Amino acid sequence: MTSTSRAGSRQPSRARRACAWLAGAVSAFAIYASLIPFEFRPVRLERAAARFEGIMLSPRAERTSRSNYLANALLFVPIGFGLAGALLADRPGRARAALAVPAALSISVGVSGTAEFLQIFTPQRIVSKADVTAQTLGAVLGIAAWLAAGDRLARWLRTASDRQRGDRVARALSAYAFVWSFVGLAPFDLTVDLGTIASRYRRGLISLSPFPDPGLPVPQLVWDAFAAAMSAAPLGALGLVGWTGLGARRHSRAAFVFGAAFVVSIEAAQIFIRSHAAHLADVLWGLLGVAAGVWAGRRALQHRQAIAALPARAVSWRALAALAAWCGVLCLYHWQPYDFTADTEMVKGKLDRMSLVPFVGYWSGPDLNTFRNVLVKLALAVPFGAIAAFAADTAVLGPRVVTAVSVLAAAGVFAALEAGQLLLPSRMADPTDVLVSVAGAAAGLWIGRWLRS
Repeated sequence: MTSTSRAGSRQPSRARRACAWLAGAVSAFAIYASLIPFEFRPVRLERAAARFEGIMLSPRAERTSRSNYLANALLFVPIGFGLAGALLADRPGRARAALAVPAALSISVGVSGTAEFLQIFTPQRIVSKADVTAQTLGAVLGIAAWLAAGDRLARWLRTASDRQRGDRVARALSAYAFVWSFVGLAPFDLTVDLGTIASRYRRGLISLSPFPDPGLPVPQLVWDAFAAAMSAAPLGALGLVGWTGLGARRHSRAAFVFGAAFVVSIEAAQIFIRSHAAHLADVLWGLLGVAAGVWAGRRALQHRQAIAALPARAVSWRALAALAAWCGVLCLYHWQPYDFTADTEMVKGKLDRMSLVPFVGYWSGPDLNTFRNVLVKLALAVPFGAIAAFAADTAVLGPRVVTAVSVLAAAGVFAALEAGQLLLPSRMADPTDVLVSVAGAAAGLWIGRWLRS
């Protein structure tokens, strides 16, 4: 057997292993989150079992908020997807699927039931039949997503990780477009009720004015404009090289239309999402970002041979300058509205309320807002790691040294950002934000190395 065939034989097990890790990690987090804030009370096991059975078998369904129901469903989508992938990746056949689907669903329901049962021992949590129903629905959606596109996604990721491929940038930009669209639509709290949409319009959540809301503070207006343009710029670069074939590229006008279609489509879809606002001004800023992305992508393609010919250096000062600039962007976001106050009593009160237990600070907020905030913090941290991957050459300094320095630098930067929020009356520092951001930076570091290699 050749080395190529041996590598190919390992790929299916790698895909199944990755799916199993995904399902296991999200399942562990679901159980962990169900126990927050970790204040337990003793309950006899027989009594706990009888109470849980009574709640689950009760014909009456307790009322729950739309946001809580949707958040529970979204949490279990990756569990169903990962379990289906762990059982079915690279294993085609209807007979196998007929066995795997009930098994994946049973495990998902078991995880959901375990999370709810353990809440009997936490007095501040409420055991809910509606939560189990929502989580089961999410698992079903995840399993259906794997059956519809799982194998194709696995093949795409497998070919994307091929070291011989020359279209890594195009594939990374394609993944970015998917994530950008996901963040723009999350948490998917859709409404098609005309009365609700009309109410959103009257409240200014849907605006056809090309000018920003004059009632907002200037720092927020600046950040919103910058974020809309900056986040749309990669879509312009994708318009040049995405889905064109290896080495091919589109004309600048076609690339702009390609990227603009993303911006307009997502902003139009936000009309029907309760937790988002749809503004024509955001579309205009997004189109400006797409144009900038097309221009930057064109310049990079013209000079890529010169860039490839640059000698290897231990440290890239250009990348370090870009990293410093991105730290400035992070300050713009994390320190809004910049009303710093040296109030020792305020700082002491914030420190007293702060918990070092991960995600405890997230428990008190609305589930969907928490979900979206985590996505935003991850999205802001990924570029930090991706730029850091180009700041130092692993061939010169060694991969372990570069990784350790990059992760420590990310931890220091994001810890400083949270410390700064102690001086802002309207912001609340949370150590969990540091953990989430460092995880995002680590993912960005991996992506940057993949692109660089």
